[in-house]
Amino acid sequence: MPNTHTPIRCIAWVGTGALGLYYASRQVKVSKAAGTTVNLLVRSGREQLAAEGLTVASVEGDYRLPPEVLNLYSSPEQIPKADLVCIGLKATGNAALPELVGPLLHEGTHVLTLQNGLGNEQFLAGCFGAERVLGACAFVAVTRDGPTHLTHSSEGFVHLGELAGPPTARTAAVAAVFTASGIRVKELDSLAHGRWEKLIWNIAFNGIGAARLIDTGTLLSTPAGEGLVREVMAEVIAIAAAEGCSFPADIIDRKIAFTRPMKSYRTSMQVDRELGRAMEVEVILSEPLRRADRLGVAAPRLRELESCLRTEKSSDSTSR
Repeated sequence: MPNTHTPIRCIAWVGTGALGLYYASRQVKVSKAAGTTVNLLVRSGREQLAAEGLTVASVEGDYRLPPEVLNLYSSPEQIPKADLVCIGLKATGNAALPELVGPLLHEGTHVLTLQNGLGNEQFLAGCFGAERVLGACAFVAVTRDGPTHLTHSSEGFVHLGELAGPPTARTAAVAAVFTASGIRVKELDSLAHGRWEKLIWNIAFNGIGAARLIDTGTLLSTPAGEGLVREVMAEVIAIAAAEGCSFPADIIDRKIAFTRPMKSYRTSMQVDRELGRAMEVEVILSEPLRRADRLGVAAPRLRELESCLRTEKSSDSTSR
């Protein structure tokens, strides 16, 4: 395992869309005080960021990062090797991770994925070794309104865990990087449990939002819409239970209460569908459905969403 006693001084971000750029920007804000360097691999909007900097409109207070504090790179080969690599790239781009992350690693580098869904940590373990890999579930409503502007409308906390087993000294060290930037962090006893907890929300709101092109506020504004959300969440909870992950009886109520303040939030999959981009159907819907089938758990609502969005994805691919 990479040395847990090596201080995390150099951080690299791979995947700087809305989520990655938000968390990276929070780390950049405190980097001087924290004694860290934060480097960003940026493939979209790099020239604009280099010229104008980044503006973040946040419920926790607006801020702006001028261009001179942003360490922007167009190629991983240009970036200094990192103590911690954070992956914010959507899972649709996983095939590129070996070439994007590989050049950033030294012997003791930790690799943390903040991606959605199931299977990403296992993919990274196969590429770079299981001993390097941690996973995080990011609970945040943030959109990238343009190359140089983010809108952070709700939450922002992170649940962090080891690929296998309970927290260790290196879990605490990685958590401290986020805590130093003002992000609330919970260290997970079981990353698998944390993944399923987020999927309760993600499958329902990302899946329905993308399939019906409906925002969270509109979806929850009618009894029928809320009822559908509850049905989907109940299916996810049943699959998780069959895998050994149980949740409190009020988990659905709490997830819905958590969502209401987001008002008219458009989920990432909904935005991707509206813009004709690849959606994270495989990791958010298809892999959980495969597990339901293996375990003999009925999931008709999940199957309906997965079929709808996989057909949409195939149709988009054909049309382009």
